[in-house]
Amino acid sequence: MYRGFFHTLLYSLIKKCIFGKQVIEYAIEYLESFMTTYFDFNKMFLFESGEAHEPTGQIIGYFDEIFYKFLNKLYTQGFFSNTTIVIFADHGQHLNGPLYLFNCEDFKYERTLPLLLLLIPNTHELYEDSIYETIKTNQQVFVTAFDIYYTLTHIALGDKFKEIIKNPFDKYGESLFKPLDYKVRYCESPIYDSQIEPEYCICRKVS
Repeated sequence: MYRGFFHTLLYSLIKKCIFGKQVIEYAIEYLESFMTTYFDFNKMFLFESGEAHEPTGQIIGYFDEIFYKFLNKLYTQGFFSNTTIVIFADHGQHLNGPLYLFNCEDFKYERTLPLLLLLIPNTHELYEDSIYETIKTNQQVFVTAFDIYYTLTHIALGDKFKEIIKNPFDKYGESLFKPLDYKVRYCESPIYDSQIEPEYCICRKVS
């Protein structure tokens, strides 16, 4: 609760800008410079935004056009042909303040509704070894933060990532480019301590 209150103060209803720019634009500009400066190198960059942490959910809307222009610039400069973009959020829009205080159903659903989008270069490698079909199938299984970690290491290191990085979380972590066992990958599975009540589990149990 205190964390939510802190976020409410930090990301208030007022747009924050310096010299006519939103604070987030400086991070985007640095990322653009990083991408172009090291154009010929393999690289990985983590970009984080906390704009959605305010009680109305309106501030994040100001970021839409900025992020669209950034992605469009990457596309026009040819980065989409060799760059994987991962967009993720740890939960949905649950509005910490009022919905939490009144114990609303929306809060409980959104808290268990994270976002994960993969923008992958549409090359012939994507269709080799059924990678595309594997990714589609994995949409319907329970995914953990460990899976995200090993997916990123898979992207960075290639198929030898398991040889380079030892996996101490075998029952949790696997690359999303590898088939995941849907029979044990669901909220109520005994191998997870998801703390998600059965009625709020949105995993689609495929038989």
